[in-house]
Amino acid sequence: MPVKQAVLWVRDTAFDLWEILHHKRQVPEDKESQRWMPPHGGWIKCNVDAAFRVESRIGASGGVLRNSDGHFVGAHTKTYDHCLNALMVEAWACRDGIRLASTCGVTKLCLETDCLELVLLWELKETQ
Repeated sequence: MPVKQAVLWVRDTAFDLWEILHHKRQVPEDKESQRWMPPHGGWIKCNVDAAFRVESRIGASGGVLRNSDGHFVGAHTKTYDHCLNALMVEAWACRDGIRLASTCGVTKLCLETDCLELVLLWELKETQ
């Protein structure tokens, strides 16, 4: 059920955002590096993620835009049918995040994904 996955992802992302903005919790020092880091002043950060179900070849993506103060700017979710693999959906999540930023008038964007394979491919863009 791709719509259900997307809804769950949005719910979890919204909860994480609320927790970041409203709840000061004690984080062990070794976990400190895993916290959300704001972009530099004047920039907007877009955090994106994707999910992929191999059996049905269905994927879902989403992203959240926040400014350097951590304030919410915008968000998106989307489901995809007929995906080749998880990497494809992760790439689409990045594309959709950039499109969202453009729609919101963002001119200075920091895009963040947890997909190491995609990041490594991006860094080798001259040879791809």
